[in-house]
Amino acid sequence: IHVRMKNLKKHGVVQGASLKVDLTALGYNTVAFLAIYLERSSQYAEVVLQLQKIPEILSAHYITGPHNIMVHMVCKDSHHLHVLLHDYIQEIKGVQLRD
Repeated sequence: IHVRMKNLKKHGVVQGASLKVDLTALGYNTVAFLAIYLERSSQYAEVVLQLQKIPEILSAHYITGPHNIMVHMVCKDSHHLHVLLHDYIQEIKGVQLRD
């Protein structure tokens, strides 16, 4: 199987593989989507670099409209979410959370 997959990747037929992890088995029972507004859109690259340092953040996407970044994250509970927002995400230079 390994040789077959290697050849399929080599020829561009298979472009990647993934592993699906059950996050609830690790205690992450809360999923959150967070819209982030930046003080300046030029801060996007630096803010994303800082967001990547937070292991609970699964993905960050550039979006159009009143916000700049949409973050998909997992938390153990609502208190954990509050800690991530208050102590980590809001501390990143340029990040503003709006209603």
